[in-house]
Amino acid sequence: MSTRRLAAIALALAACFPYQVTAQGDPVKWSASTKATKVPPGGTFEVQALAQIAEGWHLYSLTQPPPPIATRITVTPGQPFSLGGRIDAPSPHTAFDQSFGIGTEFCAESAAFSVPVKAAVDAPAGKTKARVQAYFQTCNDHFCLPPKRVTMEVAIE
Repeated sequence: MSTRRLAAIALALAACFPYQVTAQGDPVKWSASTKATKVPPGGTFEVQALAQIAEGWHLYSLTQPPPPIATRITVTPGQPFSLGGRIDAPSPHTAFDQSFGIGTEFCAESAAFSVPVKAAVDAPAGKTKARVQAYFQTCNDHFCLPPKRVTMEVAIE
């Protein structure tokens, strides 16, 4: 087989590899919980957003400078809730990334974020769901997947 043909086959296989990884499922699984059951109008409560990260993968910290995309946790607009303060994030690992040519801050295995959520003073009474959103980029030692947005919900009254 010619070198040119082998190179073409190798390139085609490499192009398929990211698809195979994403077809098997996302390397990061998000969940959310809260200990709060009832929150008065104007009250604040904590939502725990947990990222379970597959072996060999990582996501970037909240404070990661570009070019990697930093993880962002927000309270989804259009609901009677808003961000109620600073998000408490785990201390990230740090390492030089050859692909980006800079030092990076990332989380591997799992990452728990404590998100303060404030109910609007005019929030209606009764059962509802508060939605928190994560926007993140997942990478391994070979490539990065496109950024993704995941919405999580917690029941609140």
